[in-house]
Amino acid sequence: MNCVDFAHIIYLSFFTRATCLIYQSDFHTVCSVNGVLICPQSNAKIRHFEWRQGALPTDYKSEGIKIDTIDKSQPTFRLDLYFGLPAIRTYTLTKNYQ
Repeated sequence: MNCVDFAHIIYLSFFTRATCLIYQSDFHTVCSVNGVLICPQSNAKIRHFEWRQGALPTDYKSEGIKIDTIDKSQPTFRLDLYFGLPAIRTYTLTKNYQ
């Protein structure tokens, strides 16, 4: 599955009971659920990060950005690759599903 598929599945799983938005950069797509970016490819849940304003900083902890793992038995990985470019677009899917 690619990142767009994952983002859409996460969105459709939560949109009826949470605020959901899909973020897309030139390279990657993730779903935000109640302001938390969920990225299965990097095993990360990212809080306090406005991806449209810029790429994930190398020293993200000093910026107040919080990153947790989805699967606690595995580390996060390739954050610099997946979030190295800012998101350029946001969209929803609910228009067709309501």
